[in-house]
Amino acid sequence: FRVKSLKKRSRRPKRSPNKKSKWIVYWINHYRIKKHYGAERIQAYLRLDHHIFVSISTVSRILKRQGLIGKRKRLPNKKHLKRYELSIPGERMQLDVKYLPYRIQGRRYYVYNIIDKASRWSYKKAYDSFGPGNTKMFLKELLTVCPFPIQCIQTDNGVEFTNKFISQPIHNEPREHAMDRWCRKNKIRHKLNPVGEKELNGCVERNHRIDDVEFYSLHQAESEQQLGLFIENWVDEHNSIRRYKPLGWRSPNQWLQDHAQKPNVDQNLTDEVIELAA
Repeated sequence: FRVKSLKKRSRRPKRSPNKKSKWIVYWINHYRIKKHYGAERIQAYLRLDHHIFVSISTVSRILKRQGLIGKRKRLPNKKHLKRYELSIPGERMQLDVKYLPYRIQGRRYYVYNIIDKASRWSYKKAYDSFGPGNTKMFLKELLTVCPFPIQCIQTDNGVEFTNKFISQPIHNEPREHAMDRWCRKNKIRHKLNPVGEKELNGCVERNHRIDDVEFYSLHQAESEQQLGLFIENWVDEHNSIRRYKPLGWRSPNQWLQDHAQKPNVDQNLTDEVIELAA
């Protein structure tokens, strides 16, 4: 009988046949640390960009083992639970203004952000103030860069978008807002959300959170010119490189390109009817 046999030993296995390679762990850490992506998005990028096929649960276990994620709190359900997707680009775009999370040389800046509900195509521009004039300038620039016709823009009831809640003399209706005049001139519908139902602009609100995690937390401009350059590069990366699950893990530009190549079913049916009638 040997006393040494009674000592506690590690129960860790001497070999793990199913252990993932260091290369896989490297890319998982890269996407989490550099891009702040979650497990599902990391799994999709590994499959599409590196031909690495692992499950979402495996990615989650590796992230937990590395101490890069913790337990996720379950948020209370919102009033509007139903989610919907649109298939026509420009059918509904959501517009909002977000203040820059930090100041530049002591000044506050505001970022106009618009996103298309169907394609997730987005455009952003920073200004040192916000109001009807800035909204009009932003919309004019939007028309010059938007790759599809705009049918409807949805906003909240802020003073930069509407005069609906600005006090007026008795028996006088609110004067027309600069955005409403611009929309009427360009034959675009302006839709206002009901008061207090912020979640109806969920697409642009979600895009704000993406900006916070993947852009503002990683890049801090030191001047207005540098901020404009950073945002321009981020918009290009968002539209050309970043993938979205509702788009089949394609970028907005990829989705728009595939959408443009799809045959028009309605037009094809119309052509068939004309041929049969002839």
